[in-house]
Amino acid sequence: MKGWHFTETNKLLRYGDGREVVAGETLSFKGTPVLCEKGLHACENILDACDYAPGPYIWRVELSGTIVKDERKAAATKRKALWGYDATEVLREFSRKVALDAVTKYWNETKFGAFPEVVKKWLETGAESLRSAAESAAWSAARSAAESAAWSAAESAARCAAWSAVESANNKLLEKMILAGRPKAKREKKAVTP
Repeated sequence: MKGWHFTETNKLLRYGDGREVVAGETLSFKGTPVLCEKGLHACENILDACDYAPGPYIWRVELSGTIVKDERKAAATKRKALWGYDATEVLREFSRKVALDAVTKYWNETKFGAFPEVVKKWLETGAESLRSAAESAAWSAARSAAESAAWSAAESAARCAAWSAVESANNKLLEKMILAGRPKAKREKKAVTP
């Protein structure tokens, strides 16, 4: 089973294990895997893997051996790291895209007022010079929206029904961005024989 797994940038396993994850190598676990307790974990959906991420280093992995799974995650006795990289910038860009999309589609100016332009610019560009002002303006806008939001049960049910489609689309978007951001493998130069 192929999946996604995150580590910190040091590429080390947590919970006292300390082994380094290395592309092309397979790690093994002795014993019976138990979800969230023991074994080598991964998620088929990249957004599910984000929920368990201790850091921004993304790994494409393949689980084998004994595998136990539920609808969101799996644990196995073997996990091969196919490739990985520090996806910090890709994850930041993805987060800004999703937030901007939500604002564009769902911000109600009648209820909440105009969306702060500095926040919109920061979401579009990620410019570090706008970060502090954008954070202040975003908190102010969020408080205003929370104070004036009185969602009906029907609106809540509609949002819940729409969430599954949005989550699926966002999962595909993030996977596409992670794959596109993957550094190209360096090709070894073949020795030329005279």
